[in-house]
Amino acid sequence: MPKKQKIGAEEKVRIVREYLRQKVSISEAAREVGADFETVKMWISIYENEGVAGFTHRGMKTYTAEMKEDAVKEYLQGGGSIQSICRKYGIRDTHTFRKWIKVYNAHGNFSRRTHSGGGSYMKQGRDTTKEERLEIVKDCLASGKNYGEMALKYKVSYQQVQQPRLHKTGKESTVHSRKSP
Repeated sequence: MPKKQKIGAEEKVRIVREYLRQKVSISEAAREVGADFETVKMWISIYENEGVAGFTHRGMKTYTAEMKEDAVKEYLQGGGSIQSICRKYGIRDTHTFRKWIKVYNAHGNFSRRTHSGGGSYMKQGRDTTKEERLEIVKDCLASGKNYGEMALKYKVSYQQVQQPRLHKTGKESTVHSRKSP
C-alpha cells in the first residue's frame, strides 16, 4: 500500500478557508486533499483556535494540569459539547480531551506524568466473594467512585472495582458481577 503524501500547511489552510467560505463540504475537502473526514475537522478546529500559526509549529502542544481540570469539569457540568469545550480551551484534538475525561473520572492526577488513577489498571485480579464485592461497591460509592483507590485498598484490579453493579431487591442489596465464585 502506498504511503500517504504529507499535506503541507499551505494546503491545509487553503482547504479550511474554502470550507469556511462554504465553497466545499468537509467530505468534499477531505476527498480533494486525500485526507480523512475527522482529520479535516481537526484542521478546522486548529485554524479556528490558532489561525495559520496552528499549522506551522513543530512538536506537541502542552497544557497545564489546571487547564485540563477546568476543561473537564466544565464539560462534566454540562458546560458544552466536547467539540465546543475543545474550541474554548484551544485543545487541538477531541481524542486528547476524551483521555483527560477518563483520567479525571478515575481520579487521576493531571500533574503526574502517568496520569494514574491510583493504581495499575492492568493489575492481576484475584477471586473475591460476593460479600467482599458488596463491601467494595459500597465503599466505592461512599468514596465518590474512586475506582483506582479502591483497587489498591482491596488489592484487586481496577476492572473488578468498576464492573460490579449494586442492585436493590426489596430491602437487600446484591452485587452482580460477570464472575461469581
